Amino acid sequence: MTKIAQVSVGTLAYEPEVQWQAPGTKQVATFVRLRTASGIEGVSVSWNDSPSPSAMALTINAWFAEVLVGRDVRTHPAGFERDLKRAAWNGTSPVAVAAMDNALWDARAKAEGLPLHAVLGTRHEDLPVYAGSRAELLMASAEEVAAHVMEARDSGHAAYKLHLWGGWREDIAGCELVRRRIGDGYGLMFDPMERYALGEAVTVAAALERLGFLWFEDPISCEQRQAYAWLAARVKIPLVAADALQWSFNDYADAAATRAPMLLRLDAGRQGLTFCRRVVELANGFGVGSEIHAFGPEANSVAGLHLALAQKPVSYYEACFPRRDFEIPGVDVPTHLNAAGRVPAPARPGLGLDIDWPSLARRIDWVAGRP
Repeated sequence: MTKIAQVSVGTLAYEPEVQWQAPGTKQVATFVRLRTASGIEGVSVSWNDSPSPSAMALTINAWFAEVLVGRDVRTHPAGFERDLKRAAWNGTSPVAVAAMDNALWDARAKAEGLPLHAVLGTRHEDLPVYAGSRAELLMASAEEVAAHVMEARDSGHAAYKLHLWGGWREDIAGCELVRRRIGDGYGLMFDPMERYALGEAVTVAAALERLGFLWFEDPISCEQRQAYAWLAARVKIPLVAADALQWSFNDYADAAATRAPMLLRLDAGRQGLTFCRRVVELANGFGVGSEIHAFGPEANSVAGLHLALAQKPVSYYEACFPRRDFEIPGVDVPTHLNAAGRVPAPARPGLGLDIDWPSLARRIDWVAGRP
């Protein structure tokens, strides 16, 4: 009785306390809810990557709502991968495909009565957490950024990834200031979001190494993938790529084989667990780790937590900060920090989402398959 009986897709507009957008700006989350004949539910909650609040939900409905009915969730991913790939090959939003993929993984894990990380093969009982924030992009000075980093530290985060906005000289000065303010023992990373030329990246990398930063993320455009080997040979700090998620599986495979970059950037909420799992397993075979990206609603990131718990190298979990900026009222996510600044492996079956469906009933606009 683990065959899909209904696929429901809906949208929820909500107004979070988002510091990096104008007050009153609405965010839209897309809900995918699979129900089997025996009552097992597979659920994913993703951010909406389309200009229209309903376009992504309509896309998911068009590609999957009918074709997946009658299929056994226990056969995922092999039993569903052809349909997911067919949608992707025909230009469907990768976030829409990922939303369905992750809901299927949630359903399969629940059918087995296990947390998803256990289905994938748990290797870690918890993970250290670093803070990533969009708020700093609107800050007027490096002093203000440093204060924000200290706020994240004081709230329990073990590390912080900086995003600055100047030229390479200003960025080095900003990183130096933050290091002075926060002290030598605190974990820092830097992501200039693909803004540097190769020579600038070499200079900044040397400064980050001197300052004890943990890694240097996306220093150059992801379109310069072959240039990462040149850059990796000239810097000592680990490089991370590519947040833009424009690389194919073969691109990731080449990067893993050459260890350039040394850490691969993946996003289960935008690429889907099936694709990300394949990359992680390949990369781990070369001794290369993956850093799992977090963005959008916190519920969109939890699939990445399960993936990180199942990869060989110890990875950080990226937490959007402040957390309240990315929470959806009525959806509790098992990514809360403990007293040690770590996030424990979820214990509930599946993704571990705790959704108050009665409170959301009047707020979700069900495009298809109203539950």
